[in-house]
Amino acid sequence: MDKLYGGNAIIDENMVVRKADEVFFKFLGQKDIYAPITQSIHPDDLHKIKESVDELEAEGLSHNIVSARLKGSNGEYDRVSIRLSQGPIENDGERLINFRFAKLDSEEYSDTLQELKDEYEVLLGMENCIILTFDTSEQILNIFRQCGGQRMSLFMGSLSEWRGEILDRLDASSMGEFDLLCREFESGKKYFFHYIQTNAFFDESKMQLCDIRCQTIQHPSGKCKVLGRIALCGDSQNNAGDMSQTMDAGIPVLNKKAITEYAKKIMAVGDGTVYLVILDLDDFKSINDTFGHMFGDEVLSTTAEIIKSNLGDCGMVGRIGGDEMLLVLTRVESNTELRNVLRSIRVDIEWTYKDKRENLHVTCSMGVAAYPSQGDSFEDVFQLADRMLYIAKKKGKNRYVIYTPEIHDGQESVKQQTVAGDLEKLRDDKTGVMERLVERFLMKRVVTYETELNEIGYCFELDEIMIVGWKAKEFITWDRTNGMGGVENSVFLQPEDNFEGCFDASGVYAANSIFNLEGKLPSLAAALTEKGIESVLFYKLSDKKKMSGYVMFAKKEQRQMWAEYEKTMLAVVGKAIELSLASK
Repeated sequence: MDKLYGGNAIIDENMVVRKADEVFFKFLGQKDIYAPITQSIHPDDLHKIKESVDELEAEGLSHNIVSARLKGSNGEYDRVSIRLSQGPIENDGERLINFRFAKLDSEEYSDTLQELKDEYEVLLGMENCIILTFDTSEQILNIFRQCGGQRMSLFMGSLSEWRGEILDRLDASSMGEFDLLCREFESGKKYFFHYIQTNAFFDESKMQLCDIRCQTIQHPSGKCKVLGRIALCGDSQNNAGDMSQTMDAGIPVLNKKAITEYAKKIMAVGDGTVYLVILDLDDFKSINDTFGHMFGDEVLSTTAEIIKSNLGDCGMVGRIGGDEMLLVLTRVESNTELRNVLRSIRVDIEWTYKDKRENLHVTCSMGVAAYPSQGDSFEDVFQLADRMLYIAKKKGKNRYVIYTPEIHDGQESVKQQTVAGDLEKLRDDKTGVMERLVERFLMKRVVTYETELNEIGYCFELDEIMIVGWKAKEFITWDRTNGMGGVENSVFLQPEDNFEGCFDASGVYAANSIFNLEGKLPSLAAALTEKGIESVLFYKLSDKKKMSGYVMFAKKEQRQMWAEYEKTMLAVVGKAIELSLASK
């Protein structure tokens, strides 16, 4: 148990000390009450404390925890953990706040730093490898990979649990070597290494010879820990390439494929709650347009570092497109802790660039949902988080919205929420809708289609949109009345053989009236007529110049003379969907 040193006080909403214990006064060097505590808080951390105090009342929280620097009686700052909670109510109705801080004792902290120094001296040179640690006293094995300053956990548990997982993934020739490896973990042998043929670490599709090298170190505190690394035998270059394929090309976080696979793997383990957080920088396009793309890249990199710093060991972050990032949180014990992490990220991003340049405002919005309590799959939880991000943007940006069934399940769908004025704005803003579409579909983000098809449907006053991707096995429908649907609602999965010959060079086939289809495509015309569709425009999905499906845009009850600009814009929609399906 860490030895803590800290003090208690009661402050008012102006952060003036009303009452405090002896330890509090001794640490800060204050002797009197009614002195503002702001003079003891580091200027760069003051906004965190103020916003945490405001949130207690605004959101009805029981307490908040925030990390900050306090100036002690020696004039030096110490990083402390501050717990703010609802305090007593004065006779005049003023609510006071309990303020408690705690820090590690300097001697204890020195020992901890020495232990970390010893460990990381051994870990130096292990980059681009899988790293493992084994605590001989706790009997806990931890296997992880360092990716761009983040720790991606691959296994954490007892040696016997790991053994049970690995046995079925070993080549028969490596059974004896693996048994000896486990025994040497338990004995704490000073140095040991083994060659194991397995598919457990780098490529699940084939057996590979892995080189496992370990060293046991003894800390001054008496703790004993085994440290090691796992690499592909005699193929360090290939292993380094494996690592590079997980990183984003532009900023030091995981790429879309790696963060998505990590989230799915963590969910499959089924060990506790996993939070998905979709973070989007507000109005990032205007930053690029005003200050240039080089500065925009700097903002993205700085944002990534802020996120990683605040996540620590409780999660991973990856870029899923443009300025949008996916955070996967796995070691968050409570809703309060979750809010503390999100708030710290939001506030740090905002204040990093505050007042740095004229007309520069860098903020972020976040949408959050949890697995498994709020969804049975990655896709379900991602879609909920994406919906929460949409709500955060609609509420004014620079905030986070956590999915709460009692609140958000009572709300109408995104389509139903859109009032008549918003619909008119969509109809009048076809260019803006197209820009957002291109960003969502083409910037490598995870596409859920609901928001995109809603906007396209209302923008072009459509009654139905259908995506039929034969190769991608994607069958999606949207209609104005029922929203999103599946294959059971589709008009016609695969029209007549001569359907492909109807498209022009740009991949578009427009029929102003269903009567135009009856001669060429009688079966399709009959199916569309049965659903009350009067006009239709198709875009041909192609894969290597062969038709692989189509997108249908349809109108009911009125015949549509498709304008050339509508054909061009809806062709762009079709192309975006085509590229999105091809990337899956």
